[in-house]
Amino acid sequence: KYRTWLEEVDVLITEEERATFLALEKDYQRDAFIRQFWEVRDKLRRTARNELRERFEANVQQARSLFGDLKDGRSRVLLLNGLPGERVESNCSLILWPLEVWFYSESEMASEMFTVVLYRKWGAGPFRIWHPGEGIDVLFAQSVLERRPAAGSESSGRGVGPRGGEGSEGGAGHSLAEITDMNNSCGDWDHARKIAAGIAWVMSQGLRWEFLEARIFGPLGMKDTGF
Repeated sequence: KYRTWLEEVDVLITEEERATFLALEKDYQRDAFIRQFWEVRDKLRRTARNELRERFEANVQQARSLFGDLKDGRSRVLLLNGLPGERVESNCSLILWPLEVWFYSESEMASEMFTVVLYRKWGAGPFRIWHPGEGIDVLFAQSVLERRPAAGSESSGRGVGPRGGEGSEGGAGHSLAEITDMNNSCGDWDHARKIAAGIAWVMSQGLRWEFLEARIFGPLGMKDTGF
């Protein structure tokens, strides 16, 4: 049960706390550590309940139910921020790797609107949080080389949006317009528009994304808010 507990609080526990916990030899010491772990994170100590612990443990159960593995990027976002106001799952398998866009008006970590894009890199493994520095090409299942027109034909890259990073091979890169192009079978227009809008929002953050990511995804973010 202690291994399970460590797995569940991985997004909260500091390296110093982890080392201290692993050095304990008796179960009663471990139980006392766990009680103290939650007490120091309880912002409302005047109440008999520990609201943070209750909320976090509910998020753990929800993450296990929805995603199974707590190490999945979606689980990490859920554990720290709760479920989003809207969760859009991509059905664009012909052009995008499995992808989800989570829209928050606010969360347990931030009092502002933000959006998270999660995807399975190369279509395999757990979902991971997409960083705009990766470029949008990593989100597309079809490489730029595969979609490049034959020599002498009219360039399909003309007028595309921002370049992606990996896989562009000096080409124009993918464009968000490909997602809302109904010829690409990305669902109805509203669904495609939401996916493209979510990706565009993260891209627009630029360097600010580093600070936002530290607040809403990292253990330091939770401690900075008093948790």
